[in-house]
Amino acid sequence: MHLSERLRKIISLIPLEAGVVDVGTDHAAVPIALAKLNPCRRIIGVEYNDRPLRYAVNKVAAAGMEAVIEIRHGYGLDCVLPGEVEVAVIAGLGSATIIEILRKGDRVARSLSRLVLGPMDYPYKLREYLLLHGYSILSEELVYEYRWYEILVAAPQDVMGALLRPVQNQAGLVMQLEEAYRRKLADAADLDFQTQLELLPILSVDRDTAVNYLRSRRDGINRVLNNMPDVPGTRMRREQLADKLNVIGRVIDQLCR
Repeated sequence: MHLSERLRKIISLIPLEAGVVDVGTDHAAVPIALAKLNPCRRIIGVEYNDRPLRYAVNKVAAAGMEAVIEIRHGYGLDCVLPGEVEVAVIAGLGSATIIEILRKGDRVARSLSRLVLGPMDYPYKLREYLLLHGYSILSEELVYEYRWYEILVAAPQDVMGALLRPVQNQAGLVMQLEEAYRRKLADAADLDFQTQLELLPILSVDRDTAVNYLRSRRDGINRVLNNMPDVPGTRMRREQLADKLNVIGRVIDQLCR
C-alpha cells in the first residue's frame, strides 16, 4: 500500500513498541503500516461512517492482519478504554473536530502517553486548546505534499523539555510564547499572539524547512491580495494581510542571517 509523505511522517512519530489507536482510520493505511513494523502490539482503527468502516475491514483482511489489527465502529475515542493503547493518531480532520474528540474522549485522552495530531485547518486553534487544557506540545513537524501539513505531537501532562508546556490561562500562554520566540529569533517583538500560534512549527523544524514553509505562506497571501478587489470594503482586510506579509518577511530575514 502506497503511503503519502504525511502518513510516513506520522508513523515515524509513533514509538515502535506502543499500542496505537488510529481515529478516522479510513483505508486503515496507518494501522497496516504499524502492524508491519511491529505486529506484537495492540493496534485499533476507529471509523464512524459505514462505508469507510467496511473498506477498512476489507483492507485489513486483504493484508492478512485480522489477528493484529482491530477495526471498531465509533466516534473518536468513545470505543476505546483507558489503558488499551498508549498513542492516539487523530489526523486528516479539522481542528474543531479534533478538539471535540479530545473533549468527549477526555478520560481516554488523559490516559495516553502521546497524541499525534494532524489538523487540516486552523492548527493555531488546536494549539491554544491543548496548552490551555493541560497538554504539552512536545514537537511539531512540517510535511510538504502539494501543500504544507502541520503535525503536532502532544502529551496530556506537563513534560519537562517540551516545546511548549501547559499553562493556566491565556496570559501565561502569551508569556511562554514570547519567551520561546525570543530563543529562536533575534527580534520577535512585532509578532502578535495569533501569529505566534500560527507560525509555531518554525520553532521546532530545521531552518531550511521553516524558511520554505514561510515563503509558501507568503506566496499564498500574495495570491489572495492579487485576487482581492481594491475597493473600500476590502481595505481593512488588505491592510491586515499586508501587515502579515511584512512580519513573515522579517522572520524569513532573521532565519536566513
